[in-house]
Amino acid sequence: AKQLGWSNWDEDDKEAAFTVIDKIKELQKGNGIPNKIQDLGISREDFDKNLDMLITLCYEDATIGMVPREVNPEIFKKLFTYAYDGKDIDF
Repeated sequence: AKQLGWSNWDEDDKEAAFTVIDKIKELQKGNGIPNKIQDLGISREDFDKNLDMLITLCYEDATIGMVPREVNPEIFKKLFTYAYDGKDIDF
């Protein structure tokens, strides 16, 4: 954010990082990109029915070993649920 001129150099790094998130959301909105899975026309029923499969696919991804924090099925479930609802990650 600081290098792009969206934040001042003396601004707190965490606040500057949140500025980047806000700018990305503005870019998505300006280009008609949905910010939640629900906006793709996927019903809650279909989402819930396929959630376990989505979690299983996460473990089949080759990049799973490079994630910066420990993951488990509960974390993936929470991530997908937040993505469906369009909620910001707060954990």
